[in-house]
Amino acid sequence: MPIEKNEISIKVKLLNFLQAQGLRLIIIIFFIVGITGIFYDYSLNTGGDETVLMAAAIKMISEHTLRPNYPTFYHLPAGAYFYLLPFILFFILLRLLGVFTSLSSLKEFGTIDYLKFLPFARFLTVLMGMISIYFLYKITQKIFNNKWVSLLAAFFLSSSLMFVQVAHLARVWIPQVMTILLAFCLIIILYQRREDKLKDYLLVGLSIGLAFGTHVVGLAVYASFFTAHYLKNASKKIKDIFILNKYFWLVNLVIIMCYFLLFYLNPYGFKNYINKQGRILPNISYLSQNNLSDDIANAGLHRDFFDKMAYYPNALLQHEPLLVLLSLLGFVILFLRERKIFYIIVSFIIVYYPVISFVGWEPRYILPVVPFMALAAGYGISALYKKINKAAVISSLVPIMIIIFAIPLIWDYRIIQPGTRLTARGWIYKNIPAGSSIINFDPALELNENQSCLADINKFASSYFTKKRAYLLSQPEEEYPGPNYYVLNYGYFNDLPKELLNKKYDYLIIGWSDKAQLEKELDQAEPFKLQNSLLKRFPESADENGRYQDWWDMPRPIYTIIHDNIKAPVIDIYKLKSE
Repeated sequence: MPIEKNEISIKVKLLNFLQAQGLRLIIIIFFIVGITGIFYDYSLNTGGDETVLMAAAIKMISEHTLRPNYPTFYHLPAGAYFYLLPFILFFILLRLLGVFTSLSSLKEFGTIDYLKFLPFARFLTVLMGMISIYFLYKITQKIFNNKWVSLLAAFFLSSSLMFVQVAHLARVWIPQVMTILLAFCLIIILYQRREDKLKDYLLVGLSIGLAFGTHVVGLAVYASFFTAHYLKNASKKIKDIFILNKYFWLVNLVIIMCYFLLFYLNPYGFKNYINKQGRILPNISYLSQNNLSDDIANAGLHRDFFDKMAYYPNALLQHEPLLVLLSLLGFVILFLRERKIFYIIVSFIIVYYPVISFVGWEPRYILPVVPFMALAAGYGISALYKKINKAAVISSLVPIMIIIFAIPLIWDYRIIQPGTRLTARGWIYKNIPAGSSIINFDPALELNENQSCLADINKFASSYFTKKRAYLLSQPEEEYPGPNYYVLNYGYFNDLPKELLNKKYDYLIIGWSDKAQLEKELDQAEPFKLQNSLLKRFPESADENGRYQDWWDMPRPIYTIIHDNIKAPVIDIYKLKSE
């Protein structure tokens, strides 16, 4: 008996500890997982459009302005402000520590080597991921007032493979999740308040404006406000709920004012999304093909529509199969037991999902839905625990949670392995003489460029003539980073000018992920007198018959993470024939 009592006492203490400290543990573990590998491909931009928000913030600091209205900043402006103050404090710290002897040297470094600031931007993204987990916990607590449900929701979000992946990138999607969850939290507060308060509606309007100002898709959270406002006032007439309700119109007025403010701050972001509006609609190019019957055209249109609608369910199943199943269970139970909360959550998903399905097709675009899946999964498990055998629920849940948590850890291990581009660049700097001419089919593998190269980029590919290149071109060549080369980035041109085609080149760099891509690039390189023998391959173990993937937006991610140990691209370096 004393032993049993002691065991019970230990279990009670453990449960009390987890209730009290569980959120801290979840956030701390996420932080450790998130910062692991943030220096991957250091000084290269291989994570997509990571530099967009960071560059806008740095430019604002450099130009002493609060308007990020830059042609290269194609997002709406709010995201840049999340990086602005942290980068100001970061630069002050670097100056005080003596890393830079003057503000001018810091500015020069930021112009030439701003990619070396990317790990700090990624660090900030991890912090925003932590804030998102906290917001989800608070939302779940306000809805259910149950710490176990809230902790489960926080755990499922923090261990989501997609969430962990995107938290390693300084892209817009973690800030977008954070602002959507902030808006949703304020919507729940508004919904649960017995009396209408001006402050609640004002904050909801501002938060929806902030979510929209981070990325246009953030406006979808308005659907949750609309639903919550209706359900809160369902006993009234429709005209009293919407048409004559001053609080409802206050939210709309605030959002409209945010729209004009955001447009003023960065009109280029709005122009970018307006120019992409055609992508929102299904592809109707079938209808314009010659001699194409209406039946075939309609069949093509329908295939295109259903392919788009099926893309993100498939992406979620590939990344989060267990979370998908648990969340479906949770949504069913939510519908049966907490129908109004179900409507408030699902109204966001119903609006967001079809819009994003026609806007773009990369797995991370569906990320704002994942926190709500985590919430539903936590609620579903808690409901099962109360209704069926508790031991059975716990014995099933523990291995599921271990598996869910293990996948991001394996992914973390993969990204801290040496990157092929960095390894190849190190070899090039040691083994290829300065001044050599290199044709580069992998622009993400950035090499030091000489003055002649920069002049030709300015002349023939001006859209790629960045501030860094402009600054270097204005300096004496002896001050350029070395060793440097004449680099022809093949991807800069649709049709290569004859003046560049007729130059003498010494080396060729190709990046590939499968045999088809390798053969295509070798065919394109044929005019440059390619030798049959390969000078160097990174990694040497790569097989031309293999298929390798980038570890960001990959099909079959879990299988790839577990079985593959080579990250795309494979880098091949060839020596070209001399005249």
